[in-house]
Amino acid sequence: MVDTNIPAVAKRKVNWTKVLLVVLIVMVGVFIIGPGIMGYGVYLQIKDSNYTVTELGKNINSLEQKLEVTQQNLSLQNAFNSNVMGLIQKNNDDLVSCKTDKSKLEAESKYAADLCDEKIKGFQQELDATKAKQAEQATAQTTATQQAATQCSVDLSKTLQQLVDTQQQLGSLVQNMARNICCKQKVDNSNIKGYSVVNNKLVCLEEGGTTLNCALG
Repeated sequence: MVDTNIPAVAKRKVNWTKVLLVVLIVMVGVFIIGPGIMGYGVYLQIKDSNYTVTELGKNINSLEQKLEVTQQNLSLQNAFNSNVMGLIQKNNDDLVSCKTDKSKLEAESKYAADLCDEKIKGFQQELDATKAKQAEQATAQTTATQQAATQCSVDLSKTLQQLVDTQQQLGSLVQNMARNICCKQKVDNSNIKGYSVVNNKLVCLEEGGTTLNCALG
């Protein structure tokens, strides 16, 4: 007995010839029919524009020349822009460097000014101290000079007094000697009236000199 319930699977075979034919027709349509259609469209535009093919060729050449000039100008403009950007960058770098140098110089200037102020302050303190010391020394010297002058004046007064006393003593001594000598000589020579000291010697004089006083008492 034959089992009629087993499904019969029919295997389909691919027809590669038909596939290749379809692909070939598509490629022909893309590469041949497509450009033909585009060319026909361009032809219609040329026809509607009232230009001949020659004129259109000249216009195309002119446009190509203008495009070339434009491209050259664009290249020059790009080069110019590059140079300008380079100059801008350089100027920016110089500006940054200048600002840095300025800040450095300002810091150095402030440091130098502060250092100068400190030195001036130190010099002023030394000057004030020197002035004070000189004033103190001058005061001490003035005081010492005044004291020396006072002492000198005292010594001079004492010396003058001693001189006066000595002169008085010398006068008394000379007077006593004159009485002893000249009064004795006057006994023999009544013309003797005075005396004097000449070359440290007592001389009895008849005229001039110190008046001789032979009176007792």
